[in-house]
Amino acid sequence: MTHSYLIAGFGGQGLLFAGKFLAYKGLLENKEVSWLPSYGPEMRGGTASCSVIIGDEPVGSPIVEHPNVLMVMNLPSLNRYEQAVQPGGTIFVDSTLVERKVERSDVKAIYVPATRLAVEKARENGALITFDPNYRQPLWKSEEEAKEQILWGIRHCDVIKISEEELQLVFGKEPEDGAQALLDCGVKLAFVTLGKKGVYAKNDQAQTVSPAFLELKTIDTTGAGDIFGGSAVYGVLDSGKKPEELTQEELTRICQFANAMAGLSTTRSGGIPSVPKKQEAIDYL
Repeated sequence: MTHSYLIAGFGGQGLLFAGKFLAYKGLLENKEVSWLPSYGPEMRGGTASCSVIIGDEPVGSPIVEHPNVLMVMNLPSLNRYEQAVQPGGTIFVDSTLVERKVERSDVKAIYVPATRLAVEKARENGALITFDPNYRQPLWKSEEEAKEQILWGIRHCDVIKISEEELQLVFGKEPEDGAQALLDCGVKLAFVTLGKKGVYAKNDQAQTVSPAFLELKTIDTTGAGDIFGGSAVYGVLDSGKKPEELTQEELTRICQFANAMAGLSTTRSGGIPSVPKKQEAIDYL
């Protein structure tokens, strides 16, 4: 017997890891398996997917067009893949992020608040929760739907990296007032990216503006926002302090490092290949 699985959602939700976990489980049971991830720009906020096949016979092709099981972590994925599921199949839906129900009557639908459960478990274990809305207008039915989901993330995170455009969408405020609105929602530390103007950071103790390094020659901006966000979170963790306890001097240092990492990445092509080494940013500063 062969089972085919399609796991889909936003890039960054752990979809490829989930597929690997499933494939390794098949290997442990001495099954024939395949694991086929979807790579490309869609992974950065778009509909990323991962196909897994587990069976008793050798896998002829790793491509899954009509899965037995579909797991969707966002609305665009449900819209895109619902009709592809085989009759009698199963669709698992993350009900935290997907409000609508499965429309087909010839499949079994199971609704699990996966994201909410993950956040609750993380908080129970003292994890630091970070959030990047990464708003992509074409992926949402309406701005109101996007705003509602972004607000959910805001209310459940400790550190946020958000653009000034996203602040306008959610609160209709400029960076300083918008950052305060984030803190009022329970966020401990906000990084508001300002494009060529740099970044504005604020917690309850301090605030700072760190300019971008405009002298760098930009070739490709792919992944620069993600690199900034990851570098900023690294800086927070490396400080050994709680996000809300960082001083202005410490916030400035973190922002400068993250700006340098993101800026240097734009001087070369690609997403992952463009990520600079930590020492490169230190030497540049």
